[in-house]
Amino acid sequence: MTEGQHDHRAGRRVLLGGALALGLASPAFAQARPRRLGVLAPGRFSIEGVRQWTLPELARLGFAEGRNLDVLLRHTDGDPAPLPALAAELAAARCDVAIAVANPVARLLRAADPRLPIVMGFAGNDPVADGLAESLARPGGLVTGIVMLAEELDTKRLEFARELDPGGAPVGFLAGATIPADRIEAEILRIKQLTDDRPFGLNFHLFQPNAQQLLDLAVKHRIRAGSYGRGPDKKVIGRLRDAGIVCMPTVGALKHAQKAIEMGANVITIQGGEGGGHTGSVPTTVLLPQVVDAVQVPVVAAGGFYDGRGLVAALAYGAQGIAMGTRFLMTTDSGVPAATLERYVKAKDAERIRVSHLVDGMPQRMLDNEYLQMLEKASPFKRLRIAVSSALQWKAQTGMTTAHAMRVLWQALREDPASVAQTVMAANAPVLLERS
Repeated sequence: MTEGQHDHRAGRRVLLGGALALGLASPAFAQARPRRLGVLAPGRFSIEGVRQWTLPELARLGFAEGRNLDVLLRHTDGDPAPLPALAAELAAARCDVAIAVANPVARLLRAADPRLPIVMGFAGNDPVADGLAESLARPGGLVTGIVMLAEELDTKRLEFARELDPGGAPVGFLAGATIPADRIEAEILRIKQLTDDRPFGLNFHLFQPNAQQLLDLAVKHRIRAGSYGRGPDKKVIGRLRDAGIVCMPTVGALKHAQKAIEMGANVITIQGGEGGGHTGSVPTTVLLPQVVDAVQVPVVAAGGFYDGRGLVAALAYGAQGIAMGTRFLMTTDSGVPAATLERYVKAKDAERIRVSHLVDGMPQRMLDNEYLQMLEKASPFKRLRIAVSSALQWKAQTGMTTAHAMRVLWQALREDPASVAQTVMAANAPVLLERS
């Protein structure tokens, strides 16, 4: 039993479930008597969906209405009273398979003929709780189909994901990019103690002043994975891989994923435009299948994921898992101030979510806030003054030397003169995070 959204593709998946249930895809069956498909729906709209998407897809698979397929379409106009009689009619017609739109219709068809294979189309309620399936992953019996993304099914989706990958386990990442150099090793040891030395990862940037320290600690403490953006060269990545560390950069475009693999990455995390913080412009639903189809390494999906249905959707696209960041701000373990959490929880209007380059020169997706509004009204000189002030504050906190700061600036000038502004503004984000 799979899950899907109520869109055009879902009709095809309903059809495919029915075809598999009967073995209709076998040419041998196609030469036998015409197969009989029954459809029962509580409204005309669903019948039109079957005509528009399901029957053409069946014809593409070799089962055309009027040639080797009889189709019996039955529906009401919203009144459920005639449904039992219509279910009995389809059972008496000895259908080979039936499409039932909604759980109550599936129950009526099963009561009319317990031997009738049933494909549920867009079941809105929990089919397990309704007694129509043993589990989402392994329905059992003669009922299968598509489950709509109802919130009450979140725990069942997680159950489904566990059944798909029994060995799967969550892995957390320590934000080494924002932890002061004199505290980072203590934090690593603390996590190892709190998790009974279970695998976890380390996030870092090569341009931070203690980058070499982070690399050394990752190797020393046998950290399982390293997460990064731009920066590491083949030599650095090679050292991590030689130490058994999984290298998994975060990318926002297909070309960046391909380049990362050339450099030695063995896992790719894609983050679509729905992600919080730094993000790209390509939506997750576009970027994820692009990268999955183009690379031969495992892909982790990020950007807009926050519950079980997102995990199942990512698995359906071909990802090996999902990465979540903003979602963990809402946990009881989060150190985010209560006032900030309250603003996140109250944000129901998507129009209040902004993407701006004014914070640190790179696109950042965030809630509309007073600081961003101030930056928008500020003159270029004032924004430069704010950036320089943040840079000096961050330099003092991280122990970055003036020489190191100048090297970073010189590297930006050589590699991309357009990125100089980003380099100057880079300290705004971490300073803002601490202030929040």
